[in-house]
Amino acid sequence: MNEMTTKGTRLSIMKRLVLLLIIGALICVSVEASARLILRYKEPEEVVPASIGRFDERLGWALKPLAHGTSRRTGYEIDYRINSQGLRNRETTYQKPQGTFRIVVIGDSRTFGWGVPIEKHFSTLLEGYFQNVEVVNMGVSGFGVDQELLYLMSEGFRYQPDLVLAYIPHYGDNRHMHAERWGAGKPQFNLVDGKLVLTNCPVVTKTTSPTRLGRLNRFLNEHSAAYRIFYTGLTNSKGPENQATAQEKQDEKDLQDDAFRTQLNELGEAIVYAMHDEAAKHGAGFLLVTQIEELHEAAVKKKILSLDVLEPLSNDRFVLPAPLGHINESGNGVLAWEIANFLKAEQLIPTSHLRTAKNSNL
Repeated sequence: MNEMTTKGTRLSIMKRLVLLLIIGALICVSVEASARLILRYKEPEEVVPASIGRFDERLGWALKPLAHGTSRRTGYEIDYRINSQGLRNRETTYQKPQGTFRIVVIGDSRTFGWGVPIEKHFSTLLEGYFQNVEVVNMGVSGFGVDQELLYLMSEGFRYQPDLVLAYIPHYGDNRHMHAERWGAGKPQFNLVDGKLVLTNCPVVTKTTSPTRLGRLNRFLNEHSAAYRIFYTGLTNSKGPENQATAQEKQDEKDLQDDAFRTQLNELGEAIVYAMHDEAAKHGAGFLLVTQIEELHEAAVKKKILSLDVLEPLSNDRFVLPAPLGHINESGNGVLAWEIANFLKAEQLIPTSHLRTAKNSNL
């Protein structure tokens, strides 16, 4: 009888534990669902999901190979699909196909295609103006010109480009003047006696060699809205939004200083000159596409081919709704048109890759 009573007690305890586990799971699901609803209404959806990015010890950050995410922040769903080599581009071999003229495009979020379907992005549209021309999109959101140069040197030339196209619309957030942006470490060049000196590479960051606790924290931050709310409140009473605002205010203050602006432009120009020189070393042409008048003028003086697209893109209808601040599909169409015309006018595309008059859109 005692044995039966003991078994019954154990069974009763087990049932209670299972019931408690079920109740606990339901509570967790409810809390998580509520947290996601709170974030949905409190915080706007990311234009580009953070989950497609990763830490990179040489570049600071990069795109995660084979990652996939979507966002409806622009009003309709945009698909962000990353290929096996970490590019927002179709699968592309390093070995250039025979008979193909290949253009490697480097840049920041506009080159990446922030808020724009890849099929309507200028890198895709550009291919349509020619035949047997392949454009490899190496844009990464948030990159400064310093990271773009490093990415070109480490990966870009592996694609055997015939032409390197650097789209530098701005020096946004003074990125190449800092070894950290948005709370993430990044490499930085200094200009010493007219030469570029690389610093903070490999990137010094707390996440370079994460502990088990650090990996768990990062996993929960990425996958749990409830944990993200708790962690943000626990570690930072000001919140990331106020941090970003503080950075923007500091950047604006820096730009009011004449010495800082001079250094900003001189360093940016030196990095672009290095891009041009590296392309020449690898037997590739180089084209700068920019909306920075000072950079355009400096490049022309250096006899570097440069296309100023400030005026063509000045149409207010080419901009995504505020405060997104990037060019929309129409703007990408105009950008592709301007680049295609310039490439043809400067004879940067071999005659064999030009469309015939009958089929040409130019």
